[in-house]
Amino acid sequence: MQSFQPLKGLQVIDITEGVAGPYAGQYLGDLGADVIKVERFEGDWGRTLGSLKYGFSTQYLALNRNKRNLSIDFKSEKGNKVVRRLLTKADIVITSFRPGVTEKYGLGYEDIVKENPNMLYGRISGYGYTGPIAHKTGVDTVIQANSGVMNYVGPPDGEPFRIGFAVIDQVAARDLVAGILSSYIEYLKTGNVEGPIDVSLFATAAALQSQQWQDYLETGKVPMRVGNKNPVIVPSAVYVTKDEKYLSVAAVRNDQFHRLCKVIGHEELVDDERFSSNNKRMKHRHLLEPILTETFLTKTRDEWEGILEENDILVAPVNTLESVYENKDLYNSIPKAVYKLNEVEKEIVSIAKPFVINNEYKSEAVIPPAYQGQHTDDILKELDFSNEEIMQMKEENIIRSAKEELTTNKG
Repeated sequence: MQSFQPLKGLQVIDITEGVAGPYAGQYLGDLGADVIKVERFEGDWGRTLGSLKYGFSTQYLALNRNKRNLSIDFKSEKGNKVVRRLLTKADIVITSFRPGVTEKYGLGYEDIVKENPNMLYGRISGYGYTGPIAHKTGVDTVIQANSGVMNYVGPPDGEPFRIGFAVIDQVAARDLVAGILSSYIEYLKTGNVEGPIDVSLFATAAALQSQQWQDYLETGKVPMRVGNKNPVIVPSAVYVTKDEKYLSVAAVRNDQFHRLCKVIGHEELVDDERFSSNNKRMKHRHLLEPILTETFLTKTRDEWEGILEENDILVAPVNTLESVYENKDLYNSIPKAVYKLNEVEKEIVSIAKPFVINNEYKSEAVIPPAYQGQHTDDILKELDFSNEEIMQMKEENIIRSAKEELTTNKG
């Protein structure tokens, strides 16, 4: 696998915690940037999410490769000066705090841009940096609720459901990377940097609902929960099979619907005027779906999957991660970053960035996720601090180094 590092030579200061900010920093690191994660003594709260392995949480492992780590008390006067020195030399800065937090410590965009006018400064927040709700705190779960996402996830006659992973955080991270790269391209073209790049979780959630919003703005109809059925395509749903397993089936065009009807033994539906178009099938969903539901109960999931695939009909089993892992074709189609974690002998596998260039994934892990303070000494030396100054800051509890702890907590 060839290396693809278009951002090599750029330095990113990652002052983020949790999911969205760390994922954005990792993405930039995967693209070759030198990412320095600045971590307060209390630690990134993402270190506590998920199962514990090798002295890390699995969530932290997933979101923090290709970063060096500086553990520092940036609230202290000396620590603050160190971080400011970092920021004034950086090409890119990313933060993920509520508006006012970094500004309180003189680390906000307006403070740093005076000394580093060509810096690209990216900020992820719950509700943005301007407007009447900028002061509100937001995380993925509450944004799913507040943005409307949660209202149409779940059964039609039941309670709203949270999407089972931090989808808004993950997409917001990519939105920030897209904004930073767009601004960088503009800088290369014009030599100008426009200002901070802001991504709010709330705006990302709205963008994810662009189709639902468009329909509401044009019709005034609020999207309703439809469970495992597609709200705008019929048939496109999850069905239970004879062996009590789940199968996802979709017919997005009329020719697909016609093939489906013939294959499942209901050719009469092809000529039924009530089902002659998707709009009509939507209108008469209550008549069509019971027929499909009953039919799929007549064979096992594997039988139906084979039959539908042979006839070029969109179909897939509802998998677990375990069943994806055990299916070599599926698992080998997932991009992976593989590395050895310090003194742990086995290779660690993480999910890499998902795009393909020249028919192959261009992703490799250069730096494994760092223990807190693992690179503190090296980073400070790059900032021209002497060994004596570094030792004094340790004695004053301004910085912390984890080099002496790398052989502990590996289980």
